[in-house]
Amino acid sequence: MERPMKNSGIEWIGSIPENWSLQPVKALVERIWDGPFGSNLKGNDYTSEGIPVVRLENLRYMQFDESKKSFVSPEKYETIRRHTVRQGDLIMATFISDDVKVAQLPLSYDYAINKADCIGIKPSRHVDLRFLQYALSSPSSYIGLLQETHGSTRERVNTTQIKMLKLPIPPLVEQKRISNFLDQKCLKIDAISTSISEEIELFEQYRRSVIHEAVTKGLNPDAPMRDSGVEWIGEIPAAWNIVPAKSHVVIHNGRDPLDEGDVPVYGAGSEPFKCSKEYKLGPTVLLGRKGTIDRPKYITGRFWNVDTAFDAYTDNLLLVKYYFYLSICFDYKRYISQTTLPSMTQTEYLNMRIPLPSVGEQDIIVSFLDKKCAEIDSIIAAKKQQLETLSQYKKSLIYEYVTGKREVPA
Repeated sequence: MERPMKNSGIEWIGSIPENWSLQPVKALVERIWDGPFGSNLKGNDYTSEGIPVVRLENLRYMQFDESKKSFVSPEKYETIRRHTVRQGDLIMATFISDDVKVAQLPLSYDYAINKADCIGIKPSRHVDLRFLQYALSSPSSYIGLLQETHGSTRERVNTTQIKMLKLPIPPLVEQKRISNFLDQKCLKIDAISTSISEEIELFEQYRRSVIHEAVTKGLNPDAPMRDSGVEWIGEIPAAWNIVPAKSHVVIHNGRDPLDEGDVPVYGAGSEPFKCSKEYKLGPTVLLGRKGTIDRPKYITGRFWNVDTAFDAYTDNLLLVKYYFYLSICFDYKRYISQTTLPSMTQTEYLNMRIPLPSVGEQDIIVSFLDKKCAEIDSIIAAKKQQLETLSQYKKSLIYEYVTGKREVPA
């Protein structure tokens, strides 16, 4: 027998069980606070150890990423301690472009500071911590908060908007029952997702090894070899040359476009993020200058690049596509000249020594790699689609149970 339902009066929530109530977040929490802004916490305040700082990069969907650690000194902490999050608190990202990211402080942290783009939430004693996390992470909460950011260039919420967000709330006993059920379901989904992510990483490593083998060893396993004298290259076919890239490569700086248009604009390691009226013509290789320097891109047709990326061209003795495959294999760690923000100069790229087979052999290698990488990329794309399907299933499961569309048996 289906339980009685009532109209919530909110389109993106729909019907809720008759014995549930609709309450604003401010009625469910003891306190909501944001982190220190501006000069209260600057880049030079961070230390290699001390009091942990929760940053935006730590917050993922229903998870806390502990792999990225930041700290401030105990002395600095004393000046901003009112922004402390503790065990039993939730931390929510202010940016909601894709979903609402809410995490619990991991058990390895007794307490921490939440940064300005992370909001601390202390639930009241009458609300189950995990249920509140699920409810805030629900697609219905995402849609509700998105209404508050209408017209903004970036989907960002503040403490006032979060306090006013209305959530469907069951009795405490049912909250705990829903939380326990979703914990079990999400644990299984996360385990499958982790396994698929590991498979993707293995295929990406395999792709890189195939490229490295082809551009440094060639495709003839019987070719006589000799030492290249370059560590990341190793041995090369005896008939190949080792040359400085500047013998065959020209590199240009990027800059911000003057006017908007329909030409895709790239930065270091990025997909197009805006459009320009100005353009350059490919084929070219975009090399990272600052930031994500180890993800070169091969570009054909019209494009524009900002100053975080160089555009590189080759002469008739070095195919652009072959140079692109080479650039994937560069030993970037050796050339990083700034630890806080990885960067490379034109001089460093141009002084690199690279293997140079004949143009005919380059063409054969490029054709082989185009086909092989397309096969690997197809497998990776299919696995990424599996991850997306699992992600959507997890979100729909959370939505159905925290809005009462489906019931956990007592």
